[in-house]
Amino acid sequence: DVYKRQLYVKVVKEKCSTCSRIQQAPPRSKVSGLRAEHFGDLIFIDHTEFKPIMKDGSSASFLVLVGIDAATNLLFAIGVKDNLTDTTLAALEEMFILWNISPKAVCADSAFFKEGFMPYWNYKGCRPLPTGPSTPWPNRAETAVKLFQNTLKQIAYTLHQQEFMKDHFLTARMLILRECWARNNSLTYVGKTHLEFAYGRRPPDACLLYTS
Repeated sequence: DVYKRQLYVKVVKEKCSTCSRIQQAPPRSKVSGLRAEHFGDLIFIDHTEFKPIMKDGSSASFLVLVGIDAATNLLFAIGVKDNLTDTTLAALEEMFILWNISPKAVCADSAFFKEGFMPYWNYKGCRPLPTGPSTPWPNRAETAVKLFQNTLKQIAYTLHQQEFMKDHFLTARMLILRECWARNNSLTYVGKTHLEFAYGRRPPDACLLYTS
């Protein structure tokens, strides 16, 4: 164990400019077992990349900031131009304002806890839970990001096939909003949506008696 620790410090913390300036990540068992009882207490955040094929056959690449609530699995996603500190903090603030929350803890990789981020987390009174090579995300959070990527591709492909869809309906922002709407209004195994778990709000009825 001592040798592994020394090797980690030498290879990772001394070589990586990010890891060398932040606190060590908690053990994997603590992160994998993270749970939250109330909406907004614990948030998982990460950057992911989306590469759709445009109508003219060209490809594009978009960076997306994804946020997942640990208690309800409610999804937030927003396109960002880069992963710089100011851009990321602006997107995070938009998420917290939109959700009307002040999280008690945030779980993310070490890039979200560099010096530029820490004044923001301290101001929010938010406890950082950094992950690392030996401390990956909980499986449910990792699965949620992969599901987001797959569903976004399916939505983009479906809309791409619709002739009536114009370019202003196929922007990256519109695709991301549609994906969040679809995910947050989807039923879970207990018959409720993620939106209903978070706010107590039922999704629109698919069929109304007086219109069917």
